[in-house]
Amino acid sequence: MNLNDFENFVNDSVLERGRKYKKQGKVAELSCDNNVYSALVEGTECYNVTIQVDNANQIVEHNCTCPYNMTNICKHEVAVLYAIRDGLDEPRATKAKKPRTSSKEKPTKEQSIKDAIAYLSRQELEEILLRRAENDKTLLDEIIYSSALTTGNIKAAKKFIMSFVRRAKRDGVIRYGHVGDALEGADIIISKAQCLASSGELVTALDLFLLIIGIVVEMAGYSDDDGDICERLSACFAGITEIVSIITAQLDKDLWIVCFNKIVGEAKSPVYEGWDTSLDLLGCCYPFCVEKEFADKLLNILDDTLKGDTKPIPSDDIKYINGMKHSILAILDDTQAEKFEEAHISDPQFRSKVIERCITKCDYETALKMCEDLKFNQACDFILRIYKATGETRKYQTTLLKAVCTYKLFPYFYDLKDSYTGDEWFNVLPTVLNKIEDAGISVTKEYHELLIKNRCFDRLLKYCTKQPALIINYYKDLKCDYPNEVKAIFEKYLSYKFSEASGFSAYEDCCHLMRTFKKACGGESMRELRDKLLSRYPNKRALVAQLSNLD
Repeated sequence: MNLNDFENFVNDSVLERGRKYKKQGKVAELSCDNNVYSALVEGTECYNVTIQVDNANQIVEHNCTCPYNMTNICKHEVAVLYAIRDGLDEPRATKAKKPRTSSKEKPTKEQSIKDAIAYLSRQELEEILLRRAENDKTLLDEIIYSSALTTGNIKAAKKFIMSFVRRAKRDGVIRYGHVGDALEGADIIISKAQCLASSGELVTALDLFLLIIGIVVEMAGYSDDDGDICERLSACFAGITEIVSIITAQLDKDLWIVCFNKIVGEAKSPVYEGWDTSLDLLGCCYPFCVEKEFADKLLNILDDTLKGDTKPIPSDDIKYINGMKHSILAILDDTQAEKFEEAHISDPQFRSKVIERCITKCDYETALKMCEDLKFNQACDFILRIYKATGETRKYQTTLLKAVCTYKLFPYFYDLKDSYTGDEWFNVLPTVLNKIEDAGISVTKEYHELLIKNRCFDRLLKYCTKQPALIINYYKDLKCDYPNEVKAIFEKYLSYKFSEASGFSAYEDCCHLMRTFKKACGGESMRELRDKLLSRYPNKRALVAQLSNLD
């Protein structure tokens, strides 16, 4: 992927959102240091984006700190790529970070705007806004909303958010690629709520976050893509968590009651039917549970949820709710939490806690008995700890062998190795590997790496012979002991790849593999194979041209 053609590799909707972000000036502080570009992109929050390119402007690496990314590259990175490409005509040195020669910080874009505004009168600012608002419906909505919000009018915020949603709707649906447009109003309100929370307007900020959650969850019901929606929900829940943390650090119980009731009230909204959002909202109330009255209220709400109405509750939801109840009881009293675990012993999450207590008390017989009702991968660690504590080495080794060979729990392989002396392990290792291979799980990457660490290169070679494509990954480990075999496998694999290749891109990939072959087997071997391929495919001109450049 190159700066000149990255559009060909990016989802259309992500591309359009990134282009819009760039056009709206949301890319700030773009700089370059040794071909690594850095920038801040304004989204739901300010995200750090880094893009590394080589001297041919090929994109080597790209990263963004945004919390949700369903695609290979996100809209924030796309915005930066557009910004980089727009500036490629400038000498690269002018874009590199320069060491500051004074202690004065470079003014930010926001500060520069503030400085410019300081020279304008109120009348001049009003005239500018009026002119812009006449042709910009979004700006007009934002002005009306901002003035209404100063009086605490949450309805105005809802109206503002919904104006964007309605504009993005087509035939009652928000199509893929337009969800981001529908959420622009929510983005503005999220930023406003974050500012209000920072300035101490906690209740109003909480109202805004709850408002946005309800709107975007409902919107998900008629949207083709929920990736952007999940990102906004994450921002809102982070905001609510921060507000609750601030509130519970204060001694104002009236404020506790107001905010607790707001969150609980929103959680009961029918909008969340079929979603986990209502339970997530109730989970935000955990910090209130240091006071028994709030803990009891939350427990009663969860009990009522478990009773349900006419519809059966999914088993996953029951486990989730019981987990929440246990967390609340643990905040109040360890004894109550332990009683709850005993009462729900059939649930693996609580059975594990009871087993842990039994092991701590050295009641190994009871712990082993309770492990029988858990799946092996859930009980394995407990069983191993018990056999190790009781000195039952044979049972310990048998359990480890079962974990590795039957359940593919390869990290236990090294515990198994450590349970033998050096000479014993040398004799046992072939048997262990045979058992793994007989179980049919030997084709995994984890197993191949295990062979390398134990220097079982003969077995690794066997798998490369069966699957020649593996030689690309393991030739470095095999070429010293098996140079001829590596060369034969490579040639077989490359011959197959060239026979299947069609088109410039595929030929280019094959020639890249030829360069790898050169590293593995030397230039002479590569040239011999190249000449064979040239004589085999004389009519594939594009292929001949690329092969002829290899040396």
